[in-house]
Amino acid sequence: MKTQHDAILAMMKTHRIPMTRENYLALAYLGHPPAELDPEEEAELPETFQEQYPTVENVVLDSPWGIQ
Repeated sequence: MKTQHDAILAMMKTHRIPMTRENYLALAYLGHPPAELDPEEEAELPETFQEQYPTVENVVLDSPWGIQ
């Protein structure tokens, strides 16, 4: 899969296509990207284009006990 990613990224650079998730998915899926990717498909994308989901490390929860 890495070879496919490299080819898509190279094409984006060569044709000066803005490096966005939307553009990458449009090229990877030949103009018909799915509305949503399953977790396995998401994990296969180059890290730059993966959705960023909240994790315990980057979420501050409001605690009724004042714990942060």
